[in-house]
Amino acid sequence: MGRSTVVSIMVCLCLVFTVQGQITLELSDLPQEPGVEISKTLGMNTMAAGPAGENQVWDFSTIQTVMETREIWDNPEGHPGAGTFPTSDLVMYSPAMQGFQMFVYFQLLNNNRHILGSTYVSNGTPTVAPAETNGPNFVLPCTYGDSWDFIMSVDMGETTNYDSTRYEVDAWGTVTTQYGTFESLRIRLNTTNMELPDGETETRITYM
Repeated sequence: MGRSTVVSIMVCLCLVFTVQGQITLELSDLPQEPGVEISKTLGMNTMAAGPAGENQVWDFSTIQTVMETREIWDNPEGHPGAGTFPTSDLVMYSPAMQGFQMFVYFQLLNNNRHILGSTYVSNGTPTVAPAETNGPNFVLPCTYGDSWDFIMSVDMGETTNYDSTRYEVDAWGTVTTQYGTFESLRIRLNTTNMELPDGETETRITYM
């Protein structure tokens, strides 16, 4: 059994609705229609996560670009493994990189997106990985001070991955990137991942 701890920072920008200084993220702020494409710039830099709280200011304008990619949302029909998820009404994927591609299938229920599972394609060979969850991984609407728990198990065939994540909306403010300044919520994710039967466990903290 192994155990490791990883702390990482990820920036996720959304157009959000503001009321008297407070920020609320709605389902309509997130991509949910087939045909939506999001260009993503991935960068790397060393910086502190900063404090939690209201009216925070984050400046990521000097982050060095490492890679650019696209996030594509589409109808599930015709994509690898879609038949395994007959209730799915949305799939998300990115262009293949080095022979690998992943398709994530969702179902819209009660104004929230639920993960049904994924299909991993490696050098043309698909592997379907159904998921079991306790609800949506992202509860909407959400605002500063909200928190929720998300548990997911993914059947990988020879192994099963278990993820338990605590989501905490711990800050709001403005974030500056090379593309401009945006109002933003910050969400802290405390995740524990276990892979069975090996029993290898990883704990990580991610800011989104």
